[in-house]
This record gives sequence, structure tokens and C-alpha cells, in this order.
Amino acid sequence: MLYRVVGLMKGGSLVSFCQENEEYTFSTRAKAQSFLENIKSEQVLPSNYQLKIEKTIH
Repeated sequence: MLYRVVGLMKGGSLVSFCQENEEYTFSTRAKAQSFLENIKSEQVLPSNYQLKIEKTIH
């Protein structure tokens, strides 16, 4: 099982994090959590986005 970090805006917009058209996925929830914390600390998204971790099948 893999995990991904997504950003959800109140209006329903969804943001995923990609590089070269490949979505970032993580082999453990802990790695995804570390990425999420990094995104928060760097303030990559506006404050009206809620970041969360989702399970994904890739």
C-alpha cells in the first residue's frame, strides 16, 4: 500500500503533489507525514488548504 499527500480547499478543489507528471507517493505513512510537515513548514499552499494523507493503489 502507498500513501499520498493531498491538499483540500473548502470549495472542493484538490491538489496533489507531482514532479515530471508523477505523483509523489510514499511507502509508509510516516514518510508521507514527514512530507506533509515539510509542506506546512515551507508554506507551499495558502492557509485555506487542509493537508491530509490518503491511501492509494499504484
